[in-house]
Amino acid sequence: MSEHRDVVIVGGGPAGLSAAVYAARARLNPLVLETYTTPSQAVLTDLLENMPGFPEGISGFEFVESLKKQAQKFGAVLRNAAVSRIQREAHGFALETEEGVVRSGSVIIATGQQWRPLGVEGESALVGKGVSYCGVCDAPIFKGKACVVVGGGNTALQEALYIARFASQVHLVHRRTQFRGSPVLVERVRGTPNIEIVVPAVVESLRAGARLEAVLVRDVGTGRTREIACDGLFVFVGRVPNTSFLRGMAGMDDVGYLTTDVYLATTVPGMFAAGDCRVTPLRQVVTACADGALAAESVYHHLQRAGHT
Repeated sequence: MSEHRDVVIVGGGPAGLSAAVYAARARLNPLVLETYTTPSQAVLTDLLENMPGFPEGISGFEFVESLKKQAQKFGAVLRNAAVSRIQREAHGFALETEEGVVRSGSVIIATGQQWRPLGVEGESALVGKGVSYCGVCDAPIFKGKACVVVGGGNTALQEALYIARFASQVHLVHRRTQFRGSPVLVERVRGTPNIEIVVPAVVESLRAGARLEAVLVRDVGTGRTREIACDGLFVFVGRVPNTSFLRGMAGMDDVGYLTTDVYLATTVPGMFAAGDCRVTPLRQVVTACADGALAAESVYHHLQRAGHT
């Protein structure tokens, strides 16, 4: 693969696809590079309840698929190819993928973020053997079985409610007594009969044979430990941005989120960032879509000034 585009968009979630819609309509011949190994968090969301224009809600998968069709309708090209490295060139960028090099006058980074692991011993070895980071993906596997969910934000609460549809019992473990999630979700969780709230507590260790068998939980207040027998452990304790391939090239905060100005320009001229991978006070599908639109508009003006359009 060797080609040149006005703009290459790295990431196929709501931010990247919205950018593709706007860039295609601006006749910028956009190419979207996405990878199925790190799918958009929106795709894994069972129900988007707060997306404007959808009073009954819409599944994340359905919403993203609609965005793909819309982007392609206007001429955007979508390709499954992971970007391993981006280099500056005299008139733009060279993006290295497993299929070859793509060159472009500008780049929009919309790579999103991924789940942060708990960090307990044996966790990584049990992924797919009881440990999961996606309830929508794996909850049906645990039908009629006991599960532990770890986390206290909106995602953890939403996922606990979804998993509770399948599991016989859900133990929701959070390190604080108060949840960070919205009051509406907290009320739903407290009103679900097969969800037990275990607070303030942290996961100390895992017990397993060929698969996960139990989770050892420590009460933060008393120090007492309790072993919870379970078949599934779902972890929702925060996220980290998918920006490691840009470390040392573009400005980031301490966690790795890209820093941008009000036009979503990064510290690298011609490179813009949109969605969950950048420093922003709110990470929602609706804000990701808005970011994508603004990033595409900023790319258009950047290319005009550089004489590319």
